[in-house]
Amino acid sequence: MSGEFVSSVDINAFLESRKEIIDLLIEKVLPRSVTKEYVNFISGKPAYAYDTTTLDNGISIPVWDFLSRGGKRWRPALFTLIVEALGGDIENTRDFAALPELVHNGTIIIDDIEDGADIRRGKPSLHLLYGIDTAINAGNALYFIPLALLLRNEHNFTDDVMLKTYNIYSREMINVHLGQALDISWHRGEKKADTITEEQYIQMCAYKTGTLARMSAKIAAVLSGASSEHVDILGKFAESIGIAFQIQDDILDIITEGEDRDKFGKPYGNDITEGKITLLVIKTLQRAPPDEAEKLLSILSSHTKDKDKIDIAIGIIKSYGAIKSARKVADALVISSWEDARRVLPKNDAHNILESFVYYLIDRKT
Repeated sequence: MSGEFVSSVDINAFLESRKEIIDLLIEKVLPRSVTKEYVNFISGKPAYAYDTTTLDNGISIPVWDFLSRGGKRWRPALFTLIVEALGGDIENTRDFAALPELVHNGTIIIDDIEDGADIRRGKPSLHLLYGIDTAINAGNALYFIPLALLLRNEHNFTDDVMLKTYNIYSREMINVHLGQALDISWHRGEKKADTITEEQYIQMCAYKTGTLARMSAKIAAVLSGASSEHVDILGKFAESIGIAFQIQDDILDIITEGEDRDKFGKPYGNDITEGKITLLVIKTLQRAPPDEAEKLLSILSSHTKDKDKIDIAIGIIKSYGAIKSARKVADALVISSWEDARRVLPKNDAHNILESFVYYLIDRKT
């Protein structure tokens, strides 16, 4: 982490090796082409009639357009690693790996509409291609379609395990909306930026970015027969990964250039344009003199796309050690939670890959 850990596992290769499998699992939950049999399964036989072609156009086609653009698929990879590390039933739990990835993509589709984002993963945002109405509906559908996994697999688990899984899913779906409410309110300027604390920012990340990582880990642990205590420990560990991932995302937004920028998939200085109150901004406001702090806040509130102004804002952030300080926060969170998690995870190959995986996510370059 930040130079402290050397991994013997090529995590990029590991993630690439699992992408195809994960996409096949996703396709079982949401096929590329909707059939009558599929609709009958997820919603029951119709009282009248339905139009599968239109369902394709309204959900499957736009969603698979979005999914085909890439993405690391690290949340389902985390899910499968925890199942493997705990010695869970890989065959019976496999389908559930698709759940956090579908929800994650649903949140991004909706997030792009809320932020007015033009570009996502190097292409026009989904609402610009298919319309805001279709994008909202498709994004929201990805919050509910994954529940079909519980119906499809309920015979493989006890009622108690299924209830715990449903409860985790429900709670985390509430949490992700709490996080988004905080994020939106802050970048709209509804709360003075210099009154937002580090703890509040980290809680926002725990709700928003930490939620789906936490969901992945906790459901994986429940389905693998882990105790409630171990489920909570692994959930906290995954949450810290999600928070650290977000902090690194904030950093990459202001330091990534050239070819890596294309891989990053968002316009230069996107967070500056959106007026995001990141940990980098909070750290800078704590350290910068009043005139510099005021200049930064003015640029953020203007939601500018002017490169010169974005460069000024980024220059201010870089001048006061915010990047190094933010990385220390991310490192501390993950180191602490991993120490707890490693004690409850049996020593095996999946355990070793998981350790490398953790450090890869928060030291990634794109």
